[in-house]
Amino acid sequence: RRLLGPSATMAASARGMFGGGAAGGRFMMPGFWVTPPAVIPSFREGEADKIPLESFTIDCSPYRPGTKPEKELAERMEDMFQEMGVVRLTNTRLTDVENMKSYANVVIKEQMKYEGGANPREGIIGNVYEVGAPHDAWLHYHHEMAYNQHSMKNLAFCSVKAPIGKGDTYLSENVSVTDELMQTELGRKLKDKGVCYIRCLTDREAYKGQGWKEGQPVYNHWQLSFGAETPEEAEEKAADCGLETEWCSDPLNHESKHYLKTKLYTDAFEFCPDIGRN
Repeated sequence: RRLLGPSATMAASARGMFGGGAAGGRFMMPGFWVTPPAVIPSFREGEADKIPLESFTIDCSPYRPGTKPEKELAERMEDMFQEMGVVRLTNTRLTDVENMKSYANVVIKEQMKYEGGANPREGIIGNVYEVGAPHDAWLHYHHEMAYNQHSMKNLAFCSVKAPIGKGDTYLSENVSVTDELMQTELGRKLKDKGVCYIRCLTDREAYKGQGWKEGQPVYNHWQLSFGAETPEEAEEKAADCGLETEWCSDPLNHESKHYLKTKLYTDAFEFCPDIGRN
């Protein structure tokens, strides 16, 4: 499964091969693409991982797959998560999403509602969602739901289907990212001024049957993002997320006056109590 994030621009034309070798010069880019991405992310630098995969990987081959992990495996997962902040399970042989969620809940003790999210995700089971982005999208590094005042503390990924040569999920070691960023003028500005996240959400009623799945330049509606059916309900849920709201005319559909723009002013960095720093 891919990282969640912003979509690439869709095109109404038929698919064509976008070649050119490696994205960002780092790895091969297989498959068919609707159009060349505007920005191709560089997911890694060089051949070596910042943190060796084996330091946070557990091979589940010795354990019997089930509705929940065996006691020894669960204890190893908790110990590794406490030490590394991440656990990667391989060879689980799990095929049922309910069981995958049960394994994830070993380290993710509390759940939150996915409200105010940027992606038009559909639930698979309770609190487990599909990626919510066009299959052709390059999903850049990001912090999940950072555009809301109350973002999640932990996140789990599970792979239901894995196409050959695609779907890699990259994790970023953000301590060194922060250190490098703070050596730049941009990093110092982010520390001093913070950031403002602006999101623009279309009205579902103005785009019935015309979304990104149909090749239209529309990504998410405020009804789906906030789980709301009225503007008043959307405003209330947006306020719960710490967002300012403004209703505007849709720049792509001038007849629609229920185009929702949200803003969040917040710090650019977040304190991590487990390591005692931003």
